[in-house]
Amino acid sequence: MARLFFALLPDAFVRDQIERFAHSCEWDNAMVVKPSQFHITLSFVGDVDANVLPLLLTIPLLTTDFQLELVRARVWDNGIAVLEAQSSKLDALHRSINLALHHIGISAQSGSYRPHVTLARHAQAAILPDLRPIAWSVRSFSLMETPQSNPDTYQIRQTFPLV
Repeated sequence: MARLFFALLPDAFVRDQIERFAHSCEWDNAMVVKPSQFHITLSFVGDVDANVLPLLLTIPLLTTDFQLELVRARVWDNGIAVLEAQSSKLDALHRSINLALHHIGISAQSGSYRPHVTLARHAQAAILPDLRPIAWSVRSFSLMETPQSNPDTYQIRQTFPLV
């Protein structure tokens, strides 16, 4: 069994901007996310058998590269500090992945899609300064795995270019 999800991974420039913003926050006792773990989840697949992986590596998507912005820093009611993302093409990519998953018999996580980069958990007392929007050129997305032996890390299984 593998725990999988599709995600956008920031390039070094965007990751550095997110990290600089995170360093400007007052975290109190929050569990701050490592910069190497910054990402935007597109679709959570969940635990799947190894025989499903080849299907996930070949999902057909007709989409192109696009721009998004990280537009707002806030702490959600559940104590997760995030940078919220905005782009109509991001929403379209999310829907396209979920539709492709449906066609191969996988039900994607339901509920409203709130694209974001997680900065910290248990951050109810955090103080976040105003965010100057961060532009992000999206040129690919990745299928990620959370190893059962170390659930605080992610491994790239496959990267899909957007052209």
